[in-house]
Amino acid sequence: MVLECHGYRVLLAPDGPEAIAEFVHSADSIAVVLTDLVMPHMEGVALIRALRQMKAGVPIIASTGMGEKARPSELKGIGVERVLYKPYGADTLLHAIHQALHPTAAAAARGAR
Repeated sequence: MVLECHGYRVLLAPDGPEAIAEFVHSADSIAVVLTDLVMPHMEGVALIRALRQMKAGVPIIASTGMGEKARPSELKGIGVERVLYKPYGADTLLHAIHQALHPTAAAAARGAR
Protein backbone atom coordinates (compact mmCIF):
# COMPACT_ATOMS: atom_id res chain seq x y z
CA MET A 1 0.00 0.00 0.00
CA VAL A 2 2.88 2.38 0.76
CA LEU A 3 4.30 1.97 -2.73
CA GLU A 4 0.93 2.35 -4.43
CA CYS A 5 0.21 5.50 -2.38
CA HIS A 6 3.45 6.92 -3.79
CA GLY A 7 2.55 6.23 -7.40
CA TYR A 8 4.18 2.87 -7.97
CA ARG A 9 2.34 0.07 -9.74
CA VAL A 10 2.75 -3.08 -7.67
CA LEU A 11 2.41 -6.72 -8.66
CA LEU A 12 1.99 -9.15 -5.77
CA ALA A 13 2.75 -12.85 -5.45
CA PRO A 14 2.17 -14.92 -2.30
CA ASP A 15 5.13 -17.26 -2.89
CA GLY A 16 8.15 -17.92 -5.10
CA PRO A 17 6.51 -20.02 -7.83
CA GLU A 18 3.74 -17.45 -8.30
CA ALA A 19 6.36 -14.67 -8.35
CA ILE A 20 8.14 -16.47 -11.19
CA ALA A 21 4.87 -16.90 -13.09
CA GLU A 22 4.04 -13.22 -12.64
CA PHE A 23 7.56 -12.26 -13.69
CA VAL A 24 7.35 -14.38 -16.86
CA HIS A 25 4.05 -12.74 -17.73
CA SER A 26 5.13 -9.15 -16.93
CA ALA A 27 8.94 -9.08 -17.19
CA ASP A 28 9.04 -6.17 -19.63
CA SER A 29 7.10 -3.91 -17.27
CA ILE A 30 8.91 -4.87 -14.05
CA ALA A 31 11.50 -2.27 -13.12
CA VAL A 32 12.48 -3.55 -9.65
CA VAL A 33 11.78 -6.63 -7.53
CA LEU A 34 11.22 -6.57 -3.78
CA THR A 35 11.21 -10.05 -2.29
CA ASP A 36 11.21 -11.57 1.14
CA LEU A 37 13.89 -14.17 1.75
CA VAL A 38 11.54 -16.54 3.57
CA MET A 39 8.47 -17.56 1.59
CA PRO A 40 6.34 -20.66 1.16
CA HIS A 41 7.36 -23.21 -1.50
CA MET A 42 10.63 -21.49 -2.48
CA GLU A 43 13.32 -19.59 -0.60
CA GLY A 44 14.07 -16.03 -1.68
CA VAL A 45 17.61 -16.88 -2.80
CA ALA A 46 16.25 -19.49 -5.23
CA LEU A 47 13.73 -16.96 -6.53
CA ILE A 48 16.45 -14.35 -7.02
CA ARG A 49 18.62 -16.81 -8.95
CA ALA A 50 15.68 -17.73 -11.18
CA LEU A 51 14.85 -14.08 -11.85
CA ARG A 52 18.50 -13.38 -12.70
CA GLN A 53 18.32 -16.11 -15.36
CA MET A 54 15.27 -14.45 -16.92
CA LYS A 55 16.27 -10.78 -16.70
CA ALA A 56 19.82 -10.32 -15.48
CA GLY A 57 19.71 -6.56 -15.01
CA VAL A 58 16.54 -6.15 -12.97
CA PRO A 59 17.30 -4.49 -9.62
CA ILE A 60 16.42 -6.75 -6.69
CA ILE A 61 15.85 -5.71 -3.09
CA ALA A 62 15.64 -8.44 -0.45
CA SER A 63 13.65 -8.06 2.75
CA THR A 64 14.35 -10.19 5.79
CA GLY A 65 13.67 -10.60 9.47
CA MET A 66 16.66 -12.94 9.81
CA GLY A 67 19.27 -10.26 10.51
CA GLU A 68 22.83 -11.30 9.67
CA LYS A 69 21.64 -14.91 9.22
CA ALA A 70 20.45 -13.66 5.82
CA ARG A 71 24.06 -13.92 4.59
CA PRO A 72 24.37 -10.46 3.03
CA SER A 73 27.61 -11.36 1.23
CA GLU A 74 25.85 -14.27 -0.54
CA LEU A 75 23.01 -11.93 -1.51
CA LYS A 76 25.44 -9.38 -2.96
CA GLY A 77 27.07 -12.23 -4.87
CA ILE A 78 23.81 -12.99 -6.68
CA GLY A 79 23.15 -9.35 -7.47
CA VAL A 80 20.90 -8.13 -4.68
CA GLU A 81 21.02 -4.33 -4.73
CA ARG A 82 20.09 -3.89 -1.10
CA VAL A 83 18.92 -5.87 1.92
CA LEU A 84 16.21 -4.37 4.10
CA TYR A 85 16.18 -5.70 7.65
CA LYS A 86 12.79 -5.89 9.34
CA PRO A 87 11.30 -3.96 10.88
CA TYR A 88 11.75 -1.01 8.55
CA GLY A 89 9.56 1.96 7.84
CA ALA A 90 7.98 3.46 4.76
CA ASP A 91 10.81 5.97 4.31
CA THR A 92 13.42 3.21 4.20
CA LEU A 93 11.38 1.22 1.68
CA LEU A 94 10.73 4.22 -0.54
CA HIS A 95 14.39 5.25 -0.42
CA ALA A 96 15.53 1.73 -1.40
CA ILE A 97 13.08 1.58 -4.31
CA HIS A 98 14.11 5.05 -5.51
CA GLN A 99 17.81 4.14 -5.36
CA ALA A 100 17.20 0.91 -7.27
CA LEU A 101 15.27 2.72 -9.98
CA HIS A 102 17.68 5.68 -10.22
CA PRO A 103 21.17 4.31 -9.48
CA THR A 104 23.12 7.10 -11.17
CA ALA A 105 21.28 9.79 -9.20
CA ALA A 106 21.84 7.84 -5.99
CA ALA A 107 25.56 7.48 -6.76
CA ALA A 108 25.85 11.19 -7.58
CA ALA A 109 24.15 12.11 -4.30
CA ARG A 110 26.56 9.87 -2.35
CA GLY A 111 29.52 11.43 -4.16
CA ALA A 112 28.34 14.96 -3.32
CA ARG A 113 28.46 14.27 0.42
